[in-house]
Formats: sequence, structure tokens, C-alpha cells
Amino acid sequence: MHYLRSCSLTTLILLPTIFTFRIIAALNIFCDYSMQNFTLLTKNSIYTCTVADIKKVTEPGLEIVSVYGQHFNGSKDENVHSIKFEGKTVNFFPKRLDRFFAFLSVISLISSNLTVIKQDDLTPYTNLRFLDLHDNLLDYLSRDLFVYNPNLEIVNLSLNQITNIDPDVFDYLNSLRYLNLENNECISDMENDRNGVKALITEIKEKCNNCDFELQKNLENSIKNMKNSYISKYDELRAEIDMLRAQNFDITKRAQFLNGNLSNEIDKLTIKLAERKASSNRTIFLLKLMLVIMCSLLVIFAVVIICFILNNKCNEEQRTPEIVEYLPRYDENVIVKRTNRQKRLSENLYEDINGSLYVVESAYDRLQHF
Repeated sequence: MHYLRSCSLTTLILLPTIFTFRIIAALNIFCDYSMQNFTLLTKNSIYTCTVADIKKVTEPGLEIVSVYGQHFNGSKDENVHSIKFEGKTVNFFPKRLDRFFAFLSVISLISSNLTVIKQDDLTPYTNLRFLDLHDNLLDYLSRDLFVYNPNLEIVNLSLNQITNIDPDVFDYLNSLRYLNLENNECISDMENDRNGVKALITEIKEKCNNCDFELQKNLENSIKNMKNSYISKYDELRAEIDMLRAQNFDITKRAQFLNGNLSNEIDKLTIKLAERKASSNRTIFLLKLMLVIMCSLLVIFAVVIICFILNNKCNEEQRTPEIVEYLPRYDENVIVKRTNRQKRLSENLYEDINGSLYVVESAYDRLQHF
């Protein structure tokens, strides 16, 4: 699916520059409301909106979004049955006019450079009885133009540039009694009764049925439809690209945010590791110091004990003859046993001292290795 989208995008990039991006603007109209006479249609006056101001309508599809103006004698929009554009630049019939004036029976668009009129322009106005489009730039009337306006009685298309009229365009208008086509390219005539209108329609079929022109118009419409289709696809792809760009921007921003958080966390961990290393070094130093002190104490203790033992031994050797002299009542065996016992105690004491010295030396060696 992404491959197809990329291919479509490439195709659109290579399209001619005629397929440009369009922005459809909204229209506001300002009305002067009044009662006007339409003697061709009725003797009674009709409540009319005469358009006093409107933006130039130079492209199709523009929609009317608001209507301004002071109503006459407390009337409302639904009381308006006639609208009149005159001397304005309205190249294309405005859309959605029926949202405000749903019951129009008279539409007058005069001297406004109108270039085309189509079925969907007139579809909402089923009550239409009077259509005045004289002094414009129309050149073609399509077959289905009046399909949804069967109540039309008066049609004024004079002073246009009509070169082709579909022969069946008026077949839907059984009430048509006035038809004015004066000063057109293919015909210039006017009739104001039913029989005269029928004769004029017959003449139109003979003079204005240009098949080549109709084919050309159909081709132009097809080209316009293709153009609109490509523009629509281009708009969709452009919106999708913008959305993807926005998502990519969000992802990049999120990645930068996470990268910043990760850097901060790494810095914090580095600081913690340095603190723990310093603390470990202090602990190791204290342990070493304690071991050195303990070993020193053991050595001192051992030296003291050795000195004490040697001192006692020297004293015993000096006093032994005296003890023997002053103990004549004891047997020599007893004296020998006592002397042997003292020797064993001295030997055991020497062994204990040697063992202590060995422990101290081992501890010192390990401390040096550590």
C-alpha cells in the first residue's frame, strides 16, 4: 500500500503545473430587500433580494455562507421569492443559495459575465418560474439543464454567445410560454406564446444542434473532472504527507527528550558510582589501618610475653640452688619432677609464642598482598 502511495505521489509530482492547489473561499452577500414587479410573470409584486455587494465569483464551487441586509416590513428569508444579481462579476453560479432562500420563483443574473449554467446550479429551485440570464457569456445549454425546474414559464437568454443548444433541453418545460434567444451566435429570436415557443424550439433543433460542439464540451468536462480528481488526490496525499511529517517531528522530539533523560540518568549513575568507589576506598583504608594496628598490638604483646618469660627463667635459674639447699627434706625425685614440669611449661609457652608470631606474620603478609 505504501508503494502504491509513493507511486501516486511521484505521478502527481510529474503532472503539469495546471493541476495546482486550490483554496475554496466562502461568499457573503448583502441584500437590498424590496417589492418588485415582474409583469411578464404576474401582476402582483414579489419580495426580492437585490444583491448590493458580493465578492467576485471567478471559480466554480464557491458557497454562500451568510446573507446580510435589513428585511422589509418585518419579513424573513423564507418570504424572499426573487433574487437579482446585476452588474456583478459572477462567472459561476453561487452554491448553497437555497439554504437562505428556499422558495425562489424568480432568479435574475444579468450582465454578470456568467460563463456557464448547469443542472446542479438550478436543482434546488423546483418552484422556479422565471429565469433571466440575459447579457452574459453563455455558449452552451446542456440537455438536462431544466430537469428539476418543470414549472418554468419564462426564460430569457438573450445577449449571450450561445452556439450550441441540446435539442431536448426544453422538453421538460411543459409550462414554457416565453423564450428569448435574441442576439446569440446560432440563433436570434424571441417568442412570447406557447405556439410560438414550440416553433422556436423546432428552429433551435435545426440551427443550434452542433454535435461537434457538444462533443467538445463533453471532452472539456471530462478534462475538468480529471483535473478535479487529480487535485483531490493531490490534496489527500498532501494532507497525509503533512500528517506523517508531524508524526515524524513528534517522534524526533520524543527521541530527543528520551536521549536527554538518558544522559541525565547516566550522569547520575556515574556520580553515584564515583561516590561508592570513594566510600569503598575509605572503608578499605580503615580496614588496612585496623589490621596494621592489630598486628602491631599482637607483636608488642608477644614481645612483652617473651620478655616476661625470659625474665622468669633467669630468676628461676638463679634461685634453683638455693631452693635445693633449703629443701633437704624433699627427695631428689620430687625436685627433678618439679624441674621437668617447669621445663614442659616453658616449652609449651614457647610453642604458644611461636604460634602467635606465625599468625602475626601470616596476617602481615596477607595485608601486604591485599
